[in-house]
Amino acid sequence: MQRRSRGVPKDDPKALEWFFKAAAQGHPAAQAALGVLYRDGLGLPKDYTKSAEWFNKAAHQGFAEAQFRLGYALERGRGVPKDDSKALEWYFKAAAQGHPAAQAALGVSYHDGLGVPQDFALAMEWYLKAAGQAEAQVGIGMLYHNGEGVARNPTRAMKWYMKAANQGSKEGRKLFEKLKAKGYGSHLELALPPAYTE
Repeated sequence: MQRRSRGVPKDDPKALEWFFKAAAQGHPAAQAALGVLYRDGLGLPKDYTKSAEWFNKAAHQGFAEAQFRLGYALERGRGVPKDDSKALEWYFKAAAQGHPAAQAALGVSYHDGLGVPQDFALAMEWYLKAAGQAEAQVGIGMLYHNGEGVARNPTRAMKWYMKAANQGSKEGRKLFEKLKAKGYGSHLELALPPAYTE
């Protein structure tokens, strides 16, 4: 509340003090919050290693958000050695708890064959579990666009790209407009939110 000025004046140093106290007592949400603060350099020096350490502590307590963040760090080698198989382990743990970004990440992994054999059916299965996420919507659109594991259907692809674009996805917008320029889905229009910018 102090960090976001909710009901109390904004006070980043005091907020950090409380996060550290809670994290030291093993509170996983506080540990994950410190991971984000170190990762983004918010009130603390940017430090991917310390970020990954805090995500790791919270992840081992079963905190889904931290499991996803640790998987992401491992996939990209941020603060930890790059390790696709360990990244997938953490994505699976978070996804099993219904974490949509982890489910979308698994969709991408199966779609592109990253750390697992390429499997379009499993990619679609994970994307559909995370279908509220723009990344998953783009992935579903690509499967329909390219006819990967499903019958090729550019209009259906455009509907998924449109959902992603309307959430602010630049990739979704680009792919939607690419198909529209080829004459598909002439009845479909983007309804971009007012805040959308290039």
